[in-house]
Amino acid sequence: MKKLFDCILTVILTLALLNSCNSHKKPGYDPSLQCERYENCAVFTFDDFADRSTASFELERVLQGEGKIYYQVNLEQGALSIKYTDDGISNATQPLSDFTADDEMPVNGSGGYIEGDIITVTFESLSPVCGEIIIAFTEDALRATNNDIQLHRHTYFYETLEDVHRLIYTCDCDWLETKKFEQHYDDDRDGNCDECRYYIGIQHEDHYWEYDVNEFSHRQIFGCGCESPEEYEFHENHDGDDLCDACGYQINGHK
Repeated sequence: MKKLFDCILTVILTLALLNSCNSHKKPGYDPSLQCERYENCAVFTFDDFADRSTASFELERVLQGEGKIYYQVNLEQGALSIKYTDDGISNATQPLSDFTADDEMPVNGSGGYIEGDIITVTFESLSPVCGEIIIAFTEDALRATNNDIQLHRHTYFYETLEDVHRLIYTCDCDWLETKKFEQHYDDDRDGNCDECRYYIGIQHEDHYWEYDVNEFSHRQIFGCGCESPEEYEFHENHDGDDLCDACGYQINGHK
């Protein structure tokens, strides 16, 4: 009898664990919703995606500033809503649109305002869904999915000048063009262009330094990335307090 009870308990615990795993299944592993990621776009295939189901996917935006979400929807059955969240300043979830198979398919469009490198797209079904949805971050990426799409990473380098840079692609993508020169920018104020990493220097008001001193002289050592002078300057004591007027070194009467 005890063995029978143990067997029943084991079955109950196993079923509970399976239900727990299913309820926490990661989006993208559900066979009814598959995601194929490409550069700046993703193709989602719905195969009887259950009513009132929700799934979220993180998509990467490559070499893009602020922009829109481009989409192509071709539903065979059902209805769903699409929302998105970017990693920009607002970081708030926004509705993209609602779609239903009763609409004339395919539906092509764009919407939203996005910034940042990672966009979270969330699907919520309003009834069981079958069909395909393409989400893209450039018009060219959306068009590419209608041809012979291939997993691809662009190769490129930056041509840099003192004040500007431009991106030059080295891959064989015939729809890409060399970008025009754009100004360097340094929002994080580390002295390097945030995009191409060209050293543009620290703004004058951001200089900071300490003194390298010896008995007779001193020089400034910059800690902000600016070039430090190689030559030392002699201490000066015009006020007669035995301290260098510049660096504060105790010079004991030396001038």
